[in-house]
Formats: sequence, C-alpha cells, structure tokens
Amino acid sequence: MRRRHAMLLLPATILALSMQTQAPPRVVVDLDVVADTLPLESEVYLSALQSLRPEGPWRDQRDLPQHRWRTFDLARKYHRVLRELRVVRPADACMMLRLLFEEDEVGRRAIAARKDPSGTKWEGGGWAPTEGELQGVRPGTRPLTAGEVVENWDEVLGPPCFAR
Repeated sequence: MRRRHAMLLLPATILALSMQTQAPPRVVVDLDVVADTLPLESEVYLSALQSLRPEGPWRDQRDLPQHRWRTFDLARKYHRVLRELRVVRPADACMMLRLLFEEDEVGRRAIAARKDPSGTKWEGGGWAPTEGELQGVRPGTRPLTAGEVVENWDEVLGPPCFAR
C-alpha cells in the first residue's frame, strides 16, 4: 500500500517542483517603443551644445533643421545616427550633433555657391565662386550622409571632434 502512495506522489511532486522553478514571464520594453523619445533627446542635446559652444551654426536654432532632401535633412540624419550608434555618453551625442551642424553648413554654402554670380570655371575643371565669402566653395560639395557618419564615427570622425 505504501508503494502505491509513493508512486502517486512522485509525479505530483515533480510537477510541483517544475512549476516552482519556472521564472515568471518578463516583458522588456524599450522606451522608444512606448514613445518616440528622439525629438526630446535632440532638444536636450541641442540645448547642451548651445550652452557649451554658443558660437556656431546652431546658435539661433530652436529645433533641428529639416529639408526635403534627405542629405540636407539634419533632424532625420541625427535621429538615424543616434538610433544606429546607440550613444551612451551625452558628450558623444553633442559632438555628433556639432559635426552634423558643421556638415550641414558645408551643404548650405555649396547650394549658395551655385547661385553666386562670380562663379568661374577652374583650370583643372570644376566651378566655384571667385569673390566674397563663398570664394572657393565648390557647388558640388555635399554634407556627409547619416550612413557615412555611422560607419566612420569611431575611427575617423569621432577623435577629431573631441580634439577640437
């Protein structure tokens, strides 16, 4: 009789133990899934950059500049760079923003150089304004793309940004 009771209790005990060792289900939620925090982060990093370095193309900006062309859309470019590089240190995010603003300025000057009346063709080929503050700016110059920033940040772009 004892053997029968022991045989019946063994499967029940194993079932009870297996239920106790199972961890409760966990839900991991990234805040970007619940709400898009990139615009808020961008605003904070822009404010920090303006406080740390008051002079620059970011001086009078309230929001990140947008443009219909992806290459010149600083806001979309910055969001992509932050998303892909998973920046941990705020200093890195500020330096990336500074780099993108400076690159954006390169693109804006190149667009302005296309319309400059003093533009002439160079001997070696190419065309650029010869007078004024746009002198020597090549109209075909463009800012770095988000992919170029992501691929080259650690080895090429990051160190000079922190050195300045």
